[in-house]
Amino acid sequence: MHDISKISLEFTSAVEDIRQILLLQSQNLRSTISEEESISDGFLFVKHDPATLLKMCEAEPAVVARYQGKIIAYALCMTRKFGSEVPELIDFFNHVHSLSYKKKLLESSAFVACGQVCVHKEFRSNHLMADLYCKMRSLNSKYEFCITDISSSNTRSLHAHHKVGFTTIDKYINKYNEEWQIVLWEWRY
Repeated sequence: MHDISKISLEFTSAVEDIRQILLLQSQNLRSTISEEESISDGFLFVKHDPATLLKMCEAEPAVVARYQGKIIAYALCMTRKFGSEVPELIDFFNHVHSLSYKKKLLESSAFVACGQVCVHKEFRSNHLMADLYCKMRSLNSKYEFCITDISSSNTRSLHAHHKVGFTTIDKYINKYNEEWQIVLWEWRY
């Protein structure tokens, strides 16, 4: 058992941290884990290109959780300008820009997308995802909302996001013929 009081949260764009994020990402991609694990623990869909991820984190640093110096969880902050640089997310951004929330077009709203969130399997069920998002919410002076999309088949992630405060505002079918839910967390009430 890990002493979770020794976990620290911070924003980062450091190259070494990007490497650690990519390593944790590679261990949790739907393409690299079993179907049973993807159902029970959730999964990641996007394998980020290292150069693009570095540019994303330079534009808006990632939130990371560290334990004994190693990154054990992360949430990627993604500004809309990267919506066309990650092929798997083009459908998401195109769809988001067509939506309204509280009678206001999202395209004209200040939002940050969560480009991905991941918690190392040894640290799950410790509210780390909520902690990452709460740290990310400190960006609320710049952004009204945090938006992301989640595969409807990723029920663990959907449940965890709703528990944090996200609300499903729409659904769409992506180019891989898979249903995704767009979830939004309002940061300015």
